[in-house]
Amino acid sequence: MASLILYANGAPGIKYTVDRPIILIGRCERENDICLADSFVSKTHARIEARLCAGDDPMQHKLQYFLIDEGSRNHTYVNTKRVNACQLKDSDFIRIGRLSLKFVEDDSSAFEVDTMQIESDSLHILDEIKQELEELNHPQEMEEMSELAMLSAVEEIEIEDIAANAIQAQRFSRRLQLFDD
Repeated sequence: MASLILYANGAPGIKYTVDRPIILIGRCERENDICLADSFVSKTHARIEARLCAGDDPMQHKLQYFLIDEGSRNHTYVNTKRVNACQLKDSDFIRIGRLSLKFVEDDSSAFEVDTMQIESDSLHILDEIKQELEELNHPQEMEEMSELAMLSAVEEIEIEDIAANAIQAQRFSRRLQLFDD
């Protein structure tokens, strides 16, 4: 099964599985399977289609993946080339808006390293938020962040949950900072 790995600041991040014949990508969460929070991404920017194609052997079929731009304002790029439609190959980089996604075709071992990076980044973000809360003198919120970090390490919470919680905590921390100012 193929997947897309979202890259942020050059580091691999969230993994999206291409598990249906058509995957819509865009800014609008309600209308797309993959929502990219970037103002340079169109409401519905592009789609990935999985098509069953005949192989060399007439009895053998293989899934092939195609990226189709949905008439987006800022276009879609694969490996720095602007495309309207193209067949995706393993390790292709797709640029949508200001974001990059790596297309990985059926390679579970490549993602093991990526998930470790997400966990490391998430725990690092939690530590940064905890420090910010200490500086802002919010002991209750600081204790909640410590509990979240311990839970993620002890109970092996899903990587996506760690990342989502870290982002939510970072937003909360920023709101507290604005309130204190």
